[in-house]
Amino acid sequence: MKNIIKISKLLLLTLVIAFSFFACSKIDEPYKKQQSVIIDTTGVLTGNTITDTIDKRVVLLEDYTGHTCVNCPKAHVKAHELLQKYGNQLVVLAVHQGTFAAPASSGDYTYDFRVLPTVDEWNAVWSITGYPAGLINRTKYNGSFVNAYGSWDGKIASIVTTSPEAIINVKNYYNTTTSNYTTRVNTKFNIALTGNYKLCVCIMEDSIIKPQKNSDPSIGSTPDIIDYVHMHVLRSVVNSTWGTTIGNASIKIGDTFNNSYTLTLKSDWKKDNLSIVAFVYDASDYHVLQAALAPLNNK
Repeated sequence: MKNIIKISKLLLLTLVIAFSFFACSKIDEPYKKQQSVIIDTTGVLTGNTITDTIDKRVVLLEDYTGHTCVNCPKAHVKAHELLQKYGNQLVVLAVHQGTFAAPASSGDYTYDFRVLPTVDEWNAVWSITGYPAGLINRTKYNGSFVNAYGSWDGKIASIVTTSPEAIINVKNYYNTTTSNYTTRVNTKFNIALTGNYKLCVCIMEDSIIKPQKNSDPSIGSTPDIIDYVHMHVLRSVVNSTWGTTIGNASIKIGDTFNNSYTLTLKSDWKKDNLSIVAFVYDASDYHVLQAALAPLNNK
């Protein structure tokens, strides 16, 4: 009888431990990191180089969002699904902007994700008033830049198989002497063009753990997910709000433009989670010709 009691106690203890483990385990990130579109990350002293070149169309999806927007997690999930579907032919950039992105003076939502004044200057053109909302290659559909997340897939599908007007190659360098990062962007045009074309270079960060409002219990707790994993977050625009002019007036097939920038990183950014996003667009109507993404550190 004593042996039976001991065995029963042991089984009960085992069940308690097992329940505690599963009850407290943190669920894996629901969002994957984006695949690199063009990678060539070189250590100045080591000389290690990895290159992954893609000559297909790469679409830019800008997800306008905010940490107090209760419906925005649904759009985040949709962006994740699209990344799984389109792989390295899609770059997602989460732009925290507007009332729902404003930090609170106290409580759980004091963190400021916004990149000011850039994101407000952008939206002065797009005129987004309801969140979540997205831009697909900064192209107007039916006279508007703004797209509900339910329409993202169809609009991406309609352009992702078309030939790109340009190819972008992003190379990130770390100088072990100065401890500075430099990004070099090579843009080669595949067709002849006339007009003003600009290059915009951004810093993006994945896996930022901060609270997020939520209305969908299938995604997480409501009304708040305290340890939410924020992905694809715009951290900085390296070369000003509207970027750098790389081609003006007449561009010939094969014309190539090289641009280099020294990066300024903030102390709370995690270098292993940072990527460079670059895109070329037509300054006359903002539509994006091609995009690219490269991790800051090759892992």
